[in-house]
Amino acid sequence: MTREELAERYGSDTGDRVWERIEFNTRGKLHATHIRVCEVGNLVEEQAYEKIKEEGCCGEFELDYAYGERQFRIGFNYGH
Repeated sequence: MTREELAERYGSDTGDRVWERIEFNTRGKLHATHIRVCEVGNLVEEQAYEKIKEEGCCGEFELDYAYGERQFRIGFNYGH
């Protein structure tokens, strides 16, 4: 997942803000894997998010993030 992909999916400004949350929360987590994001309420994105989550290991981090009127779930696994 890249900043550009998020900008394409959610719009430039929103994608940038979501990417900043990912960067902030993975900072210092050298082995962060299975980075994922979904817009809450988008069932296709939520299913993809859960699938990525299930494929990870070694603990996980999740954050609900609101930007404007939109709600996002951001997560990653700690990896090893």
